Amino acid sequence: MVKTIVKVDGMMCGMCEAHINDAVRAAFPVKKVTSSHQKGETGGPHGRAHATYASMKRPRSWRRVIP
Repeated sequence: MVKTIVKVDGMMCGMCEAHINDAVRAAFPVKKVTSSHQKGETGGPHGRAHATYASMKRPRSWRRVIP
């Protein structure tokens, strides 16, 4: 397993964390996602050992989740 942490700007509360978690679950094959508005990051373990920043930058499915 590989754990990826991504910095996210603009999260202000627990509901923001939930929205980010839903977007990540919809876009990537992850088992567990956690976000922290205090730390300004989200992430979790996934099975893709070859994940690159370019492949995680902006997947097409995010457009359906976050307009």
